[in-house]
Amino acid sequence: MEFEKRRKIAIDYWLIAIVFVLMIFGIFMLANATGKPEVEEGANWLQYFSEMNKFFIGRHALWFGLGCVLAIIVAFFDYKIYGELYIFIYGLALIMLLSVVIFGEDVMGQKRLEIGPIEVQPSEVAKIALIITLAWDLSKREKGIQKIRDLLFLLLKVLIPLGLILMQPDLGTALVYVFITVVMLVASNTKGILLGGLTVSSVIAIVPIWQLFLEDEQKTRILTFLDPSMDPLGSGYNVIHSKTAIGSGQMLGKGFFNPSALSQLNYIPVQKSDFIFAVTGETVGFWWSAIIILVFAALIIRMMMLAMRTQDKFGSYLIIGVAAMMFFHIFENIGMSIGLMPVTGIPLPFFSYGGSSMWANMIGIGVVQGVYLRHKRRRT
Repeated sequence: MEFEKRRKIAIDYWLIAIVFVLMIFGIFMLANATGKPEVEEGANWLQYFSEMNKFFIGRHALWFGLGCVLAIIVAFFDYKIYGELYIFIYGLALIMLLSVVIFGEDVMGQKRLEIGPIEVQPSEVAKIALIITLAWDLSKREKGIQKIRDLLFLLLKVLIPLGLILMQPDLGTALVYVFITVVMLVASNTKGILLGGLTVSSVIAIVPIWQLFLEDEQKTRILTFLDPSMDPLGSGYNVIHSKTAIGSGQMLGKGFFNPSALSQLNYIPVQKSDFIFAVTGETVGFWWSAIIILVFAALIIRMMMLAMRTQDKFGSYLIIGVAAMMFFHIFENIGMSIGLMPVTGIPLPFFSYGGSSMWANMIGIGVVQGVYLRHKRRRT
């Protein structure tokens, strides 16, 4: 009976429910972004389904299914094993990132590894390796990082993969790595003066990064973030069209597969991935978009609650790292869609089309569930 009781409380069903709700929303939005059914108004859902682009929907669902398998596998092992093997995991991540720099093919201004018909982004999965590395290092310090030597040693572990990502070049993913690092340092009670020095150094580093690592297109994207109208047919095109589409949805949206919708007229750029939220805003309007954002907020809040309940520092830092990763993706993607953040090409978790991002998110969910599972068993 005690074993059965433990099994019932081992899984955080709230987290699973939130992920599946987001995935369902994402499937509907992707269907609307990729399908243009030529059916008469008032047709039933079966008629719509028969005309939808099943290729993208099927692959998105397949990637989610494989992601669930990865999450189960990751959660099955005691999460402390990942800490003990962090050098191997970190080294493997560096090899994958280096392989992109050397062998990657240029796709829309960024390098990707092509394995047959599949494009792979190792930088997505490498985020999990970074989280494990930082969590293990920080968990070994009772009072957080108090010496500049320790901080520099930890930052070196971040700067190596960060440099490889900037060489691809992938500014958006690089910013995710920076955000994860800052959040985990703050969570570990790193000495305030060290955090202040790190902030000043980061500001100073903007100049060499701007000059040495960023392509002209990336620089233009950042500049047009301040004024999209300065290049309405170039870098400002994406933001202007995204904001127009979201605004056209008004309060209740135009509905799915509306032939007059901008998403059905190919008006929204990269609408199945980078600007999937623009499709969402146009399709379901302000109120449902707000509900979706609240579900995303529930995902982050739930993970932070689990982190606070976890007595083991390594486990707690793992959850915080995963939450930071997903928060930045959500905030940046929605922010760039409505013109509040520069365009960086960061996908929206569970909505944007892409296998690497989906697998990274699901592996992160598996890590969180693994920590929760062992934590609950220790307390029963």
